[in-house]
Amino acid sequence: MKNVCQEFGIYIKQRRLERGLTQEEVAKMLGISQVSYGRYELGQREPGLDLIYRIAEVLQFDVADFFGEYMAARMKRYKFYQEAINGNKDTKQE
Repeated sequence: MKNVCQEFGIYIKQRRLERGLTQEEVAKMLGISQVSYGRYELGQREPGLDLIYRIAEVLQFDVADFFGEYMAARMKRYKFYQEAINGNKDTKQE
């Protein structure tokens, strides 16, 4: 299971590609190195809250949307596994 940094990295990479930007271009807009930005996309580095909001501004997404989607997916998996642990043999993950 991926952690929140990995999920965030996948999300920001997708948003960057949708906007036709390179890592270098995004990094320049953020005032950080391309290597640092690349590590955020790979989930190897955890961005601080200020940087999360700056990334969201550059890539034009709402931080609440990302975390809402992330938490909804986590809860869905949690419920699936809870039902499986409790012996519900008809459990199907969507």
